Amino acid sequence: MILADNITFLKKRFPSFWHKLKSLENNLDMQVHMHEVRSGDKTLYIQKNDKKTFIHSKYNPQREAEALFQNYQNLDEETHFVFYGIGLGHHIKKILEAYPNATYSIYEPVPEVMNFFLSQVNLTKLRVGRLRHIEVEQEESNVENFIYQQIEIKNEAVAFIPLPSYERIFGEKYNCFLRSFREGIKDKRSMLHTNYAFQKRWIINGMMNLKDVLTTPNVLMQKNGVFKEKPAIIVSAGPSLNEEIENLKYIKENGLAYIFAVGSSNKTLLKHNIYPHAVTSYDPQGTNYKVFNELVEKNITDIPLIFGSSVGYETVEKFPGPKYHMLTNQDSTTQFYLKPKLNQNLKGVVDAPTIAVITLQLIYELGFSKIVFVGQNLGLLGEIDYAEGIKENNQSKQAKNTSKHIVVKDVQGKNIKTTDGFNRMRLQLEKYISYYMQLNRKVDFINTTQGGAHIQGTEFIPLEEIIERDFKETIFDPNWLSVQPRNFYDKEFLSHKQKEMQDSLSGLKNEIVKFENIVENVMKLKNNRNIKQLEKEYGKFDMLYSKLKENTFMKTYIIPMSRVEYEIIIKEIKNIKIQSNPVKKADKFVKTMSMLLGIIKRELKNLESPFNKMNNDILNLLSLAEEV
Repeated sequence: MILADNITFLKKRFPSFWHKLKSLENNLDMQVHMHEVRSGDKTLYIQKNDKKTFIHSKYNPQREAEALFQNYQNLDEETHFVFYGIGLGHHIKKILEAYPNATYSIYEPVPEVMNFFLSQVNLTKLRVGRLRHIEVEQEESNVENFIYQQIEIKNEAVAFIPLPSYERIFGEKYNCFLRSFREGIKDKRSMLHTNYAFQKRWIINGMMNLKDVLTTPNVLMQKNGVFKEKPAIIVSAGPSLNEEIENLKYIKENGLAYIFAVGSSNKTLLKHNIYPHAVTSYDPQGTNYKVFNELVEKNITDIPLIFGSSVGYETVEKFPGPKYHMLTNQDSTTQFYLKPKLNQNLKGVVDAPTIAVITLQLIYELGFSKIVFVGQNLGLLGEIDYAEGIKENNQSKQAKNTSKHIVVKDVQGKNIKTTDGFNRMRLQLEKYISYYMQLNRKVDFINTTQGGAHIQGTEFIPLEEIIERDFKETIFDPNWLSVQPRNFYDKEFLSHKQKEMQDSLSGLKNEIVKFENIVENVMKLKNNRNIKQLEKEYGKFDMLYSKLKENTFMKTYIIPMSRVEYEIIIKEIKNIKIQSNPVKKADKFVKTMSMLLGIIKRELKNLESPFNKMNNDILNLLSLAEEV
């Protein structure tokens, strides 16, 4: 029977876990048993036929826990421990005693073991204030959900601690969890790297691009769903593109499908005098415009650009042809300032590791019923990773490093080499295709990429076969992107938001002065050992910080622009609240708040020029609207 203290605690702190545990209690397999050793300690064993398999040592569980602990010494004091397999928790007690400041989570794949654990071990004795998550496996999705919770923990060391016997006894479950955990950590690192690399550019690009967003059509919303029963081709720059030039030329000349060139594939197409119906771009980097160098140098003005609103602003400035926009979720500017005139909800695309995924989102929303991938190798063709005409880039350098190769299946079931970057792109494509296939709309996803990686959810059909079988008539409309941009967004709403943001910026500058005063007071009070007055200053801080977090300029620009550092600040503020030593608390407060003030002041300086430009652009556009 589960201990009364555990029932009370779980009902209060982890109610969904408690309900799950209750739902499982009538289906428990009683093959798990308890055994008392000579020292009086307890262990568990699993009885299968006449064989007993022990979860802890049969003779001395404490010595076993000590030996396990030896593998986890000298870790960061504030490590987050993920315990996989708990048994009766001997090792958990040992590790938590050594790391009193650590947080931890528990995952138990065997409900019967969890039941024994909660019947024998009082959770309230295990520093439950530091327990973040507790989970018992009911179905495979529990693994994914639990790991997602762990990778949401930002900017701290995470140690995975499996109970050694689980690898032997529950090998399949253990290996599944370990694979998912490693992938989750890898995804977390990738996400942090991406956020850190682009957090400033996303915000500045959104400001700098707002004028073009307001004066170009929102293709995703103004053309939403209008291309039903039409085929679209996403042309990527993989090496197999070289083999499809004549087929693409035939398709373009006869208007058999709409051709979208993503990334640098336009270079290969232009080299063979094939003008795609549109090029798409979303990369926030300042050098992204080089992808379209040939278009700029030759001043080609009859190929339109569909750009993500957080794309490198230099790309939009330099592009010579017609421009159309789609809003991206990394662009906080458009989310704040814009509202469609017809009171629709803003619709956009979600950031992804490759422009092919962004373009897939766009094409699906435009209504195309057949989506064909060309040159989407997502791996190496022999030792080649890009089509002709594409200069070496970072992905090319990674492809040449054979130590980083991964082996996957190609479209015909053979093994091919790929890289971690290409593989992540493939997984993202598969994720979106899987999601779209579940919706109530018939769309064919076809991969024509000879020698390319298999993309789950697509059917491999050579492009010449698609032409012969499906592309039988001209469907291209020369006016396919024709829409009126100027009256799409509500100018009155824009004017209101412009004033709100201006007022918010002034308010933020006033709050900074108050913040500085609190930090200075805490430093003085600490030096004077005035502990009682210190607590009053913390109370003032709580009120001011709540106000600061809700400041519009702060929410829209400062926090997104410094999101990685800001997440560290949030963690430190939580640690300050639980610090019992008043001197250490004051020191940590001063250090953390000085860091926060430094971030705010730095970003205000970085944003001054783009914000002023954006503000002037808005005022000029509003002035023109009044004249009309």
